[in-house]
Amino acid sequence: MFINLKWHENGNLAKINYYHDDDCMIKGYKFGPACIIFSENGTITWKQWILDGKLHRDEGAGPQFVSYSDDGTKIKEQYHTNGVCTRKDGPSKICWSLSGEITNEVYHVDGIPISKQEFNKLYGNTTKCKTCKASFIQKKK
Repeated sequence: MFINLKWHENGNLAKINYYHDDDCMIKGYKFGPACIIFSENGTITWKQWILDGKLHRDEGAGPQFVSYSDDGTKIKEQYHTNGVCTRKDGPSKICWSLSGEITNEVYHVDGIPISKQEFNKLYGNTTKCKTCKASFIQKKK
């Protein structure tokens, strides 16, 4: 495995990529995302998990892609497994405004976009997280 670093003109770190020896980007179970991008002021603006060249994060491990504004506010997250947009415990794509309000939620199951109503029929009703306001499935006890 090797790491590729890129720098902003001001000397701050701009990007970190983790690679296999065969030049294929990887997600590092021990190291976190395969790609991290930083703004010129040093805040993280992008995190992405990749495995064998495909957008991937194990189901239940969290989003495969997260982007942030320059001030660090989360503005988007997506869920992919083996290159396919999918999530079975909530929306697969979520966007937030800079004030923290959800502006869009999209549902995919095995790469197929479905409505929230179809999702609820398949997996149960979603509820809102008190912290981030995103929808998720309440696990039964």
